[in-house]
Amino acid sequence: MDLADSLRRSETRESVEERCRRIEEKADQLFAAGVAWTTFFKELLGPEGLIRRLFPTPDELSFFEQTATHRRVQEMLASLRRVQEGRAAKTEAVSVITLRIPKSLHDALAEEAHALKTSINRLCISKLAQLIDARLVPPLRQFDRSGEITMRGVSTDSKTPDELPQREQEPAE
Repeated sequence: MDLADSLRRSETRESVEERCRRIEEKADQLFAAGVAWTTFFKELLGPEGLIRRLFPTPDELSFFEQTATHRRVQEMLASLRRVQEGRAAKTEAVSVITLRIPKSLHDALAEEAHALKTSINRLCISKLAQLIDARLVPPLRQFDRSGEITMRGVSTDSKTPDELPQREQEPAE
């Protein structure tokens, strides 16, 4: 066990209420300091952020997403984004992604963005900044050398959906 795992285990021994209190304190501190929304996101919601350290398993993270603290953090993030009009931290690199999506999904995003009086880019950033339940994300499919679609090394041709391997949950510690 490395130092990060050791710290993570000791942090998660606290009650949910104590962990939420710590998150709220950090969120209040960052919000009051007027940090860039990207810094707020990174410090709290990012892969190495406080929320992921305090709620490290998918089940714990899913539980946290149902709390008033999570709603408050999301509201603060949205507020920072509104006020800052896309201002990013100067130290935060900007990456570009290209998505291949069905036209019907693009059209739905365009309609939603128009209704919200925003751009598709801003709408997508808002959606991507949300935590998502891992059970709602389909597993990555890969093609084997013969061109058959495989899922985690198991060929899917001639298998019914019930016969396909299920996504594994990370074991709770």
